[in-house]
Amino acid sequence: MTELEGSPQRLERKRKPYQVGQIVEQVFRPPKGKIPQNSRWMPFRRHVDKNYVEAWQLISTTPEIPTQEQLPPQKPPEMIREERKDAQIEDWHKRTDI
Repeated sequence: MTELEGSPQRLERKRKPYQVGQIVEQVFRPPKGKIPQNSRWMPFRRHVDKNYVEAWQLISTTPEIPTQEQLPPQKPPEMIREERKDAQIEDWHKRTDI
């Protein structure tokens, strides 16, 4: 068919890409579609009796590096050296006591 000049053009709806952490329900196979780089589908929930996958979750395959706020507080290296030296001295005294 030829295009009519006055008719509105059919707009194709673009599907949003999946995002990390997104859960897709009532799908028995991993969903098809664009997923971010370094991510993959993991089973999120299985059927209790029949053990088939009921829901999938998109997870990242890159390891997350914790920020300084997420790490536990650390002592300065000088304090660690002092504590280590004190522990070695105490250990030596414990082992040499007769």
